[in-house]
Amino acid sequence: MGILWGKDEEPKDEDRVEKLKRLGRTAVEDFEPKDGKTFCNLAAHFICEKFGFHGFKNMLANQMVYRMKNAPDFAEVSPAAAQKLANDGRIVLAGIENEPHGHVAVCQPGAMIYSGKWREDAPMIANVGKR
Repeated sequence: MGILWGKDEEPKDEDRVEKLKRLGRTAVEDFEPKDGKTFCNLAAHFICEKFGFHGFKNMLANQMVYRMKNAPDFAEVSPAAAQKLANDGRIVLAGIENEPHGHVAVCQPGAMIYSGKWREDAPMIANVGKR
C-alpha cells in the first residue's frame, strides 16, 4: 500500500481534528492538477506547515518519502494506526516512491475506506494528484 508515517505526539484534540479536516478540503481545492502537473507535495507541505512542521519545503514527493524513511522524527505505522492517529488530529502522511514521481497524501479524520487500487481498507486521505 505505500508507507505511512506519523508526526506529532499530541493527545486527541477536537480542534486539531476539525483543523485537519478543513485543511484537507482546502488543499484538495487549492492544489488541483493543472496543465498536466500535479501538486501532492505542495498540498502535503501546506497542511504540515499549518501544524508547525516545515521540513518539506521545496521537496518533491520522492524527497519527502526519503526524508520520512530516514529521519528519527517519523515512524512507520500500519494503515489502521494511521487512521486512528488522523482521527485524533495528528499529522500522518502516506507516501510511495516511484519514477519519475512518487506520491504523498495527508491522512484525514474519518473511516477507513476500501481501496480498489490497494485491494484493502485504507485510511481516508486528502488526495491531490491524478484523477
